[in-house]
Amino acid sequence: MGNTYGAAQFPNLLSQCVLHWNGESETINGFPIIPSGVTVTPAGTWSNPLDLGNNKILKTFDTAGVENYISLTDNTAWDLFGSNFTVGCWVRYDMIPINTPLVCQNTGSGSFWGIRIGSYDGTHIYLSTYNTPDTNSYYHCDSVPRGLNTWYHMVVQRSGSECLMYIDGNSVTVTTGIAFGTITPIAGTLDIGRCARGETTEYFSGQMKDVFIWKGRALTVPEIKLVMARTHPTTGTGMIAGPYDYYKVIS
Repeated sequence: MGNTYGAAQFPNLLSQCVLHWNGESETINGFPIIPSGVTVTPAGTWSNPLDLGNNKILKTFDTAGVENYISLTDNTAWDLFGSNFTVGCWVRYDMIPINTPLVCQNTGSGSFWGIRIGSYDGTHIYLSTYNTPDTNSYYHCDSVPRGLNTWYHMVVQRSGSECLMYIDGNSVTVTTGIAFGTITPIAGTLDIGRCARGETTEYFSGQMKDVFIWKGRALTVPEIKLVMARTHPTTGTGMIAGPYDYYKVIS
């Protein structure tokens, strides 16, 4: 079966998009775009939903009560680092983020790549990739918003040899710890809201909305701002025309 774009209002924008999670369901029903054959497994008891007041109710990642995350089985769609990519989402956290994972691919034994908010001092958004025992790349910016219970749009991407980061559509200064090198694809689950790094496991606390991954594509700034506008938690009108299911099937 080939690619199916359904009734997307912006089919070109969704080209090369391999994942979209809407934040409204922890099951496969919450993934308008997902690779064919990928299994979705939620963990924990999901509670404390956030009502946006526009017929959308989001799931809450509650690390204070139960450790919640969503695990997707391994797929070549998650092998991002051989070329350009873009990962972005809306984030609303309820505690100052310290090593707070958004999206990570994990083996559970130390090999992983992850996009996370907050270092030990809670001031970074960063991309790191590890294939045990070496660090293959590490980038961060020092401009993470600190306001709690406030929505922020985060984007991390590879564009050529550069790592670029955006907060609310604005480019931020990225510090290079280790530049992109040869990164061997790992075989592990893709987790939303958890990063299992072998020596420790980290969890997200708060809400995420409209998590997107584009493989082989670095979105332009106008494209990032269009995604932001269409998916804004309270004013966005959506990427898809109509209140019905839409799945892009990747052959």
